[in-house]
Amino acid sequence: MSNTSKGYTTETLLSKLAPDGTELFTVNITEIEDMKDYITGGFELDGDGNIYITGYKMDPFSYAIFVLDGETGAYIFGTYEDMINGSVMTNDGRFVFMRYNAAGMTAVQIDAKARSTKPIGMLNDTNTIYNTFSGVGEHDILLNRGGSVYGLQFDTMDETFIFNFADCGIELGQSYTMTPVSDTEFLLANYFFMGGGETGLYRLVYDPDAVPTEKVTLTLGIATPGYGILTEFAVQSFNRVTRNIKIEIIDYAAGVTSTDDLVDALTRLDLDIAQGKAPDIICFAQMDAAKYGGKGVLTDLTDFLNNDESINRADLFENVLTAVETDGKLYHIPTHFDIFTPFGKESLFGDGSDFSLAKVKDVTARYPDAEVMTWGNRQAFITAFTSGAMDDYVDWTSGTCNFENETFYDILRIAKTLPEEATTPDLSSGEKQALYREEFMSMFIENRSLLNIGDAHTARSLREMEVLYGGDVAVLGFPRPNGTSQPAIRPACDYGISASSEHKEEAWKFISMMMDGTSASAAWTSFYTGQPTSINRSVITQQLADEMIPVVERSFESGYVILWVNPSPATEAIVYASPEEVDLARFANFHLTQEEADAVLATIESASFIYAGDASIRTIMLEEADAFFNDVRSVEETARIIQSRVSLYVAEQS
Repeated sequence: MSNTSKGYTTETLLSKLAPDGTELFTVNITEIEDMKDYITGGFELDGDGNIYITGYKMDPFSYAIFVLDGETGAYIFGTYEDMINGSVMTNDGRFVFMRYNAAGMTAVQIDAKARSTKPIGMLNDTNTIYNTFSGVGEHDILLNRGGSVYGLQFDTMDETFIFNFADCGIELGQSYTMTPVSDTEFLLANYFFMGGGETGLYRLVYDPDAVPTEKVTLTLGIATPGYGILTEFAVQSFNRVTRNIKIEIIDYAAGVTSTDDLVDALTRLDLDIAQGKAPDIICFAQMDAAKYGGKGVLTDLTDFLNNDESINRADLFENVLTAVETDGKLYHIPTHFDIFTPFGKESLFGDGSDFSLAKVKDVTARYPDAEVMTWGNRQAFITAFTSGAMDDYVDWTSGTCNFENETFYDILRIAKTLPEEATTPDLSSGEKQALYREEFMSMFIENRSLLNIGDAHTARSLREMEVLYGGDVAVLGFPRPNGTSQPAIRPACDYGISASSEHKEEAWKFISMMMDGTSASAAWTSFYTGQPTSINRSVITQQLADEMIPVVERSFESGYVILWVNPSPATEAIVYASPEEVDLARFANFHLTQEEADAVLATIESASFIYAGDASIRTIMLEEADAFFNDVRSVEETARIIQSRVSLYVAEQS
């Protein structure tokens, strides 16, 4: 299968070749009506030679599996799914995929002859599957979950543990595939495209005489979706290099696709905590961790940090540590984070030093036809601008709330002017994506869109915003009830240790590894690809220093990275190549300037509070805001009811 770009048009061709290389047929997949809007990947063949191609599309987001005749390439049929979590060809020639929905994970077989699908059975374990492989022996298929491989039998839907990659000294990459040779032998191709581990081909053979290493087993709970995969990579790295400690992930967030699902996931975590079954380590990414601080749930990490000889506290971003303190104690530490903020034109909103929602109202009055927030809606605006200053609205330590203030009133007033549903751009083809980028840029330059919320902790983000606004841009920050405005720290990997854990020292070793700035787990923290940055200042300062070196003076032993922005359309690109493959003169002036490097560090250090939200509080705000949007209640009365309901909820959580 090959992809060919022609201007803004992409064609995907599928060819079948004879052993001697003779072309038997070629099918242009993009000309098949059912498949033309889908982005397709690889393909597999069943026992009858039928071809199975998995694809997805963006608007609305969905998956599909298409079946083609293996002899002629003729299209047979397609099956459409909300979510597919892996597909595999079984040893007996059946094509099976994992259907993922609110009910759980179901193994489903495709019958090409009958042009239909047939459920095989539902998995008993709801934790996320990261890959599926062909079965071996008594196992119909193999599943990788949490760095471990399990065999699944379709007749009982029982899973049997086979081995753990970390026990074999292997850290899985972002891309990998495994082929079973027998019950006791496996071949693994492992690839790291973001760094952080060893790429290679492995042969794994069971050794019955091997003596297992004595290990302390820790549990790590994840209750929110999104950055769980980053923690997964970090755990794999830790398990590989720490031979006497093993971490197992409890994925409370498996199957979370809505706010209700998220509330259920957090409730399951809270129930385990209440029953004394809290994980040793809890990941608080995208959660309001302040809810748990100072209530006997978490361990104060201050002494662990200050006494850790592998970490110099002075090397860490102190503003991030200060932002998460509760009464001077550190109950959790964001080892990796984004800086999240509204951007806008400096000529309209100023330099951000005195940004307020009152200014937003003034500017929107001057540009009544402009979108307040690009392709945003009421829910997104309320969620963003309250999460950006949630500590000002809810004080979990004192149990008090503060929604009856002019800033929150303005959040509701501005949200009322926004649409109920966001406009979703059509990104189903390369041409439409290019047109989207051009339109996106022109909206800001022409004052048809006023605010954009995004990351500000990378040079890529800041350069992109410069282009997007035609050079007229300011980091505005989130307005707070006290009249100030600052960017927010949005934790991506944020860990605390349960007070009930019997292995606090061992748990701290994981958090310490995530902060040391030199470990493999820090390698996927890419300053340029938009990944979260490390709390260890040395990581980002080294990246800044590297990218300030002029391109022609760099070492090209393993290729190089150039950050650049093509001004029309507003796109950014990262070039990985050898010097022979790229015209160096083209990128001669694209190294970072000292001014840009200083701006990145200044933006990070200007943030002093956490971007966080509680799913239940968000639900309360959105439910009660409807009465204001429909002119049933005044903004003051609406805020008073929200204050009352949230206060009751906070008291219940105490």
